[in-house]
Amino acid sequence: MDLSKNTKEQIEFVRQQLISCEIPRDSLPYHEKFDLLYEQYSQSNLPDLSKNDYWRLLLTVGKKGNIKQQNKIKLHPIVVTKREKYEILRLLHHSAGTRDRLPYTPEFDHIYELFNIRTKKKPY
Repeated sequence: MDLSKNTKEQIEFVRQQLISCEIPRDSLPYHEKFDLLYEQYSQSNLPDLSKNDYWRLLLTVGKKGNIKQQNKIKLHPIVVTKREKYEILRLLHHSAGTRDRLPYTPEFDHIYELFNIRTKKKPY
């Protein structure tokens, strides 16, 4: 995402959100903390963003804003079987280098649905 498309106010608002967030940025997608941050952003007087655009703004500000991820609470990873790991790799093979842009997109929703069908896993 090109930050020039966002106002200085948007960038600073999101930067402050990331600094005060207690979990790492990469743990935010589909976490209740993301929903809380998105709600805070949505209730501000800043331009409306879709969840995907907001996520991409978080990513860009976090990476370009040099926001440290140390001292954040590490979340326990979700335990997956070898079969599930294989299926994730199979479904995401074409997305190398762009996976961080997938959350909150129809493409990700489709991948999630396929994963659940193929692994017979119940959605969370």
